[in-house]
Amino acid sequence: MPRKAKCTSFKYKQEKQKEKLRQEKELEQQLKQQKESNKANCEAARQVAIALELEKKKKEIEELKKNLEETRAGRIEEEQRRTIQFLREENDDLRNNYERLLDLYWNNVILTNNVAN
Repeated sequence: MPRKAKCTSFKYKQEKQKEKLRQEKELEQQLKQQKESNKANCEAARQVAIALELEKKKKEIEELKKNLEETRAGRIEEEQRRTIQFLREENDDLRNNYERLLDLYWNNVILTNNVAN
C-alpha cells in the first residue's frame, strides 16, 4: 500500500510539473505577444506622428498655393514673392516625402495586421 501512495505522489508531482511547464510556456507566449503588440503600438505611434507632420506640411502647401494666387494678382511685395518662390521649390520635395511616408505608413499597417494575424 505505501508503494501505491508513493507512486501516486510521484504522479501528482509529475502532473504539477507538467502544469507548471504549461503555464510557463503560456506566459512566455503571452510575453512574446505583448512584445509584438508593444512593437506594433510603437510603430503605430510613429505613424501617427508622421501623419501629423504630413498634415502640417499639407497646410503649408495650401498656404503656398494661396500666396501664389495672391502673387499672381499682384498684391504681394517683392520680399514675399522671393519667399514664395523659395517655398514653391520646397513644395515638390514635400509632396514626394508625403507620398513616400504614406506608402511607408500603409506598408506598416499591412505588416502590423499580418503580425497580428
